[in-house]
Amino acid sequence: HANGSNRQHKLIRDIQLLKKDIEEFPKRKRNYFYLANTFFDAKQYKDAINYVNLLISIDPNDAQERLSRSILFIQLNQNEDAKVDLEWLLKMKPDGIRIERIEELYKRLN
Repeated sequence: HANGSNRQHKLIRDIQLLKKDIEEFPKRKRNYFYLANTFFDAKQYKDAINYVNLLISIDPNDAQERLSRSILFIQLNQNEDAKVDLEWLLKMKPDGIRIERIEELYKRLN
């Protein structure tokens, strides 16, 4: 089990490796996903949002990334921005997303 400083060191290393891989293979969408998640794990929410925004720009109908972005906005106390993605999810009702959970989250922001 890694302690806090070892975990942070691993996250920093992962971020560096993923950025290097993106430079070499910029069209590999999965690397952007992994990088966003690694930034999230490192609690670097603003950096994570940049990559989630990129993923959504590639696929505006990616419900999972819209949910991820809404959670990141909540972490950054940007509740109005979070509501925009939650409203999109409530309107579109995409497969694989538990709408009742989205409704609960949305109600908590009001």
